[in-house]
Amino acid sequence: MTSFTKPATLALTMGAAFICTELNADPCEDALDVIHDMVSALGNGQVAPVVNSYSDDGLLVLNNTDFRGPDMLTAAYTEFAAISPEIRFDYEDLHITGNIALHIAPWSMTGTAPDGTAVTDSGLSVVVLQKQDDGEWKILMDLPHANHAPR
Repeated sequence: MTSFTKPATLALTMGAAFICTELNADPCEDALDVIHDMVSALGNGQVAPVVNSYSDDGLLVLNNTDFRGPDMLTAAYTEFAAISPEIRFDYEDLHITGNIALHIAPWSMTGTAPDGTAVTDSGLSVVVLQKQDDGEWKILMDLPHANHAPR
């Protein structure tokens, strides 16, 4: 290898592991599908598919409160699904290395409270997913308001 070829090969190899490209589009699409299916289910008031998108010990951090496990996640998302949220991402950035994916996306949301009041919100979503032994991606950590001040 020439002195140029070695660094270029290393850079291409490292880049493929961290950034979704056409070279590894399937893992990217599969990981993104988890996020998109979750958003769609929420908008349709379906809580079970949302909860099922989390790993057994998956964590949702919302309003400085940790929600972990199916019971806590169901409680958190039941209230949220009641407003029929329509969530839009400004853009999505997904990086994959091995069996871990990092999804970063600014988002905005509109919905309607049960009393008819309009509800809006926005934030920066940071989600860590892990590919399970069966090949399915599951959410390990979900911080929908990662841009808020820490606890």
